[in-house]
Amino acid sequence: MSRVYNVRTYEGADTDNNSFYCQICKYPIISREDISSNKSYKCCNDCYLTFIESRKQEWAKGWRPKQNKVDSYIETKNKLYQKTRRLL
Repeated sequence: MSRVYNVRTYEGADTDNNSFYCQICKYPIISREDISSNKSYKCCNDCYLTFIESRKQEWAKGWRPKQNKVDSYIETKNKLYQKTRRLL
C-alpha cells in the first residue's frame, strides 16, 4: 500500500526565519512552543526558557550566552535525552 502526498513549495519563502533546528542547541523544532519561540527568538522553547526569558531586554540589545554555557547546556540536555530513551 502506498500513499501519495501533495507537497507545496513556495518560491521566495523565508527559510532563514523558519529553521527546523534551534540556532542555540541545534535540536529540532518540534512543539508548538518551539515554533513560537523560534519565530520570535530563533530558538527552541527550552533555550528560550534557559537563556532568554529572564534577559529579554539584553537579548534584544544583542546579548548571547557564552559558548561554554551553551556547550554545558547541550551536554546536560543530551544526558537527559539518553536517560529518557532508556526508560522507553
